[in-house]
Amino acid sequence: MEWAGRRAAWARLGATILGIYVCPVALVATGVIPFAWRFAVLVGMTVVAAGIAAASKRHTLRGLGMGMPGAGQALRWAIVPSGLVLAAIGLGWLPVHHAAAGGASGGMAFYVFFVCVSAPAQEFLYRSFLFAELGEIRIPPTGMVLVSAALFGFMHIIYRDLNTVLVTLAAGLMWAVVFQMTRRVSITALSHAVLGVAAIVAGVV
Repeated sequence: MEWAGRRAAWARLGATILGIYVCPVALVATGVIPFAWRFAVLVGMTVVAAGIAAASKRHTLRGLGMGMPGAGQALRWAIVPSGLVLAAIGLGWLPVHHAAAGGASGGMAFYVFFVCVSAPAQEFLYRSFLFAELGEIRIPPTGMVLVSAALFGFMHIIYRDLNTVLVTLAAGLMWAVVFQMTRRVSITALSHAVLGVAAIVAGVV
């Protein structure tokens, strides 16, 4: 029974990764789903993941990292890592695709959407929910970090730019480590929002 249970858990994880993290991205990357719909796809992926988490009752809010951090913890684990990544980009240590400053945005509405919807949604998907799912089959911490970072980098193949994939892979690795250390998705969402907005304003994405 134990072996049957573990096999079922692995099969469920495989179906989750394929259905939520691979197929939607592949459909956008190949043009089956228009690139312009990418944010709608992201929201759809998030809704499905949240629905699974709620319906299965296998994950608690604490297990999903929904607790609120203190101000000091948020500063240490969100602002400082984002600053280090931005410094690495500025010093040329991380390859980037340079665009016109603010060129990736659609005005103030885009920034509001990115901070309030896109960054939290990505962090729920690639840190909160994914870590909880991986924990179900007792993947070791290092494995969870690597899987999270790899899938996060893979999501960005839709931009068809190797540098973007490499930078997001590095950022995903950082956020996965931060989430593993803090178990607070609000911290990684804050870091994601800060880093993302700064990169867009600077014209490096």
